[in-house]
Amino acid sequence: MRAIDHILARNKVKIVNTIDINLFIRQAEIEEKHGLSFFDSLIAASALSVDGVIVSDNQDFDRVHGLKRVPLG
Repeated sequence: MRAIDHILARNKVKIVNTIDINLFIRQAEIEEKHGLSFFDSLIAASALSVDGVIVSDNQDFDRVHGLKRVPLG
């Protein structure tokens, strides 16, 4: 974890905290509406609360309105 923290700091990646009750409300809505798993819907809700961008090859995220998926490759 320290190594990841160091890499993020070195690359000036902004760290944001997204966990609050509203995140879990949105997560549940995404899980129910779009059929994503708990964890995928939690990731989607977190991305939507920040900038709406997610880096992933998981095409399931494409079903979530307002979420822009950037493929890894």
